[in-house]
Amino acid sequence: MTATQPNLAALINEELTLAEAAEQIDERRKTIKAILIDQLPIGTHDIGEHTVQVRAGARRLDPAKVAANHPFEQNPELYKNTLDTTAVKHHIAPAELDGYKTDGTPTVVVK
Repeated sequence: MTATQPNLAALINEELTLAEAAEQIDERRKTIKAILIDQLPIGTHDIGEHTVQVRAGARRLDPAKVAANHPFEQNPELYKNTLDTTAVKHHIAPAELDGYKTDGTPTVVVK
């Protein structure tokens, strides 16, 4: 290790320590928010020097429920074709497929 290179073992230890602390913090924040949701109705509340907003959960369309009551055979206008990537992998040569691939951001896993 030279003077300009970081101590990798120390960085790994710090990463693990920070990850553990982050998990504990995240769990505590989830607990606090669950208590606030349980204790406060939907709306804006002034508590102490803070304003707390409790927002209703997002309403999302459940595609399975719609499909159960509006099948493709009776309502084709509600459906669209999408590319079947499994079929693509079976029908296009690997050399050509490589031209269609993109690389994601590298990740680090420390255990």
